[in-house]
This record gives sequence, C-alpha cells and structure tokens, in this order.
Amino acid sequence: MTRISMSSLAALSLVFCLCLIGGCKDTTAPPLPRIPPDLTQKEDVVYNLALSYNKADIAQYQKLLHEGYRFYNQTADVQRGMEQFRTRDWDINATTKMFLAAKGQLTADPAMNLDKLALEIRDGSWTAQDTVPGLPAPCIDCWTTTREYSLTLLLAGGQSGYMANDLVQIIVVPVDEGGKKLYKIYRMDDIGE
Repeated sequence: MTRISMSSLAALSLVFCLCLIGGCKDTTAPPLPRIPPDLTQKEDVVYNLALSYNKADIAQYQKLLHEGYRFYNQTADVQRGMEQFRTRDWDINATTKMFLAAKGQLTADPAMNLDKLALEIRDGSWTAQDTVPGLPAPCIDCWTTTREYSLTLLLAGGQSGYMANDLVQIIVVPVDEGGKKLYKIYRMDDIGE
C-alpha cells in the first residue's frame, strides 16, 4: 500500500477543489461548428478561413474568396524568385491539392499525403479601409486586419513538414449575393513577422 503524507493529501485536495470551482481550465480548442457561420460579419471570414483549412473543405474555402482575390507573397520570397502575387484560380488549384493531401486522396503521389494540416489565426481588430487597390474609391464598408497565424503541414509520420508562424494582412470587402451582404477576402498579404 502506498503511503501519502497529510501535506501531500491536502495539496491534492486543494488542486481538486480549485478545478471544481473553475481554477483549472481546459486549454483544448472548442469544437468547430458543423455548419460554418455565414459571411455576414467580418470575423466570420477569418473564422471560416481557419475552419476550411482544419476541415480541408475546398468548397467553403472558395466561398471566402472575392472574384478579384489575390494573395501577395512576402518581399523576401519575391526576392528569392517567387511570384509577387497569386490569383484566385491559382490559389484555389494549389489549395485543392493541399486539401486532397490532407484527406489522404493525393493520387499522383500518395507519399505526399499529409498526416496533419492545421491553421490557427489569432484574434485581432479591424480597421476601415477607404482605398483598396483595384477597387473604386472610396471603398465603402471595406476592412483590414493583421493577424498572427500558425500553419502546420506534416507528412511521413510527422518526420517531415512545414510550419509557419507569421503575420498576414487580410482585406475584406462587401459583396451582394442574392440581396444579402456578405464579406469576402479581396486580398491577403503574407507580411512576415
């Protein structure tokens, strides 16, 4: 039989009581909803962006992107030979392949299927954006936010992968879809740290 001192028992009891009254918090992320929120709020866009990655849902991802969407790479990446920006079509094509790999459905090279795909976007604030390159000024109800993000892609049993922790600037603009105002991502800039 194991012997526990009274001071150890008292300490364990204190920890247990604190947990019961809310002193201990579950640090796991809350479960994602089955149905993504509609895009009637700016924050829905950011939430659904992470949700679409974490569920590898290309249909939901496509709904987020404005017809004129562009993704701009970091200046350092452009200086190393990467294109300055990627179009909506290019982005959707590349993201489709990544999501297929996350679902284990990359048939061209099954060794490239992902063991893990995860995107976390931190909370942030929004600022009104009167001018948006490529759109008529003033841009009414256009918004920008800069967020820290963490992207994880693991393959080969976690022995190989890619992790990014950087900042991204997201510009959302309103669009009318069936008489309903929705926000869409017009531009994202990977601005680094």
